[in-house]
Amino acid sequence: RFFSYIGANVVKNTVDQQHNHLVLDRGREDGVEPGMGVVAPQGVVGIVGAVSSHYAYVFSILGAGQSVSAKLSRSGAFGPMTWPGIEPDRMLLSEIPVHIQDAPGDTVLTSGYSTIYPPDIPLGLVIEAKVSKGSSQELSVQLFEEFRTLHHVYIVKNNHKAEIEALYEQVP
Repeated sequence: RFFSYIGANVVKNTVDQQHNHLVLDRGREDGVEPGMGVVAPQGVVGIVGAVSSHYAYVFSILGAGQSVSAKLSRSGAFGPMTWPGIEPDRMLLSEIPVHIQDAPGDTVLTSGYSTIYPPDIPLGLVIEAKVSKGSSQELSVQLFEEFRTLHHVYIVKNNHKAEIEALYEQVP
């Protein structure tokens, strides 16, 4: 299998800070490593930043500087999805070409263009589109996952991550 999962419980969670985070009750002894993704039943949660023997510190996607590679389900157009720092249930998907006109109402999914998250995890619905910098759109996305009620999550292990990263090292 390309991905495997480790179930975990949330023991701490913030949603109203500039750099939100979670603490999970799984750590090094459970096979958790920094850089692993974290997902919940309704979407992506964040990336493991540090681990102890029994706990993991997770950088929430609701944080400045965090980004998820996301795509529109209908067109497949993709770009970075980031949190604008306001509401814990809204993110912005940017770099979507202006000719993609049916974005509002479309489902946003993980693109699979990273070693962190599997492709096609539903993230949310596009509720608004506006032109940004003349050549692309910025889409407001209503997240499916309710971060204020997160209790159980899954830590994602990409079983092929080392091989993919070794491939990049071979390129001059």
